[in-house]
Amino acid sequence: MLKIIKAIDNDREFLSMVCQDAAKLYDSILPGAFDKQAKKFIDKGLPDAYEIEIIKQKEENIGFIGTTGLDEDTLYITAIYILSPYQGKGYGTEILEAIEGKFCDKGIKKLALLVHSKATWAINFYKKKDFTIVETEPEKIKEYSAHRMAKYFLPETLLMVKTIAL
Repeated sequence: MLKIIKAIDNDREFLSMVCQDAAKLYDSILPGAFDKQAKKFIDKGLPDAYEIEIIKQKEENIGFIGTTGLDEDTLYITAIYILSPYQGKGYGTEILEAIEGKFCDKGIKKLALLVHSKATWAINFYKKKDFTIVETEPEKIKEYSAHRMAKYFLPETLLMVKTIAL
């Protein structure tokens, strides 16, 4: 069973390592973006704009998630990254279930995330987990949740949403 715990400043090197690992998969569509984020974790530490949590399998760190509230009903998942040796083993599903359980109990009704339009593996995964593409146009994505998504928008991304409570 996975544990998800709040990241602390001492986790910066691990966060950087996960980004460098993700770069192998994403560099063809986002050249240098993950190396830049890896350096940012080392140089600047944890972000202020969203919360980072470490994913642990037994006592081993295997990845991280980032989340922030968009509004009282919607949680924006800024990141879910798992080290490559742990991918394809069901951890992504377990992580989403943990996020849903934790935040549904706090009154969250929807999960939202951005996924790169060329990251077909990620799009397909989220579709299997009942996320729906709700917007593809940049301006409309930025307008989502009373324009709160504008600060997180990335070019060439799709907005996907899942309703977790009615």
